[in-house]
Amino acid sequence: MMYVKSYRGLFYNEGLFSTVEDVLAVEGALSISINDIPFTITMRSPGNEKELVRGLLLSEGIFKDTALDPDIQITATNGKGYVTSVNVVIPD
Repeated sequence: MMYVKSYRGLFYNEGLFSTVEDVLAVEGALSISINDIPFTITMRSPGNEKELVRGLLLSEGIFKDTALDPDIQITATNGKGYVTSVNVVIPD
C-alpha cells in the first residue's frame, strides 16, 4: 500500500496562477538496526517495511541465504502509526 497526501497548490501558466489539487507520495526515514546495532537509515514510502529491509540486507550482502527469514522486529512508530525503526535479528 502506498501512502499519499492531498496537496493544494498553485499552477502557473502564461502569467496566470490557478489552484490545483494534487497528490504527493509520503516519504519517511526508516532506521534499521541489526542485532540491536545501528546499521543504516533509508528514506522510503511507509508500508512493506519487512520486505524492504529483507531485500536491502540481501542486496548489501548482510546475508546471502535467500531461504533465511530473519526476525524483523518493529521497534518504533510515529504519531501516524508509520514504522520508523526496526531491528533485524540475524543468527550467527
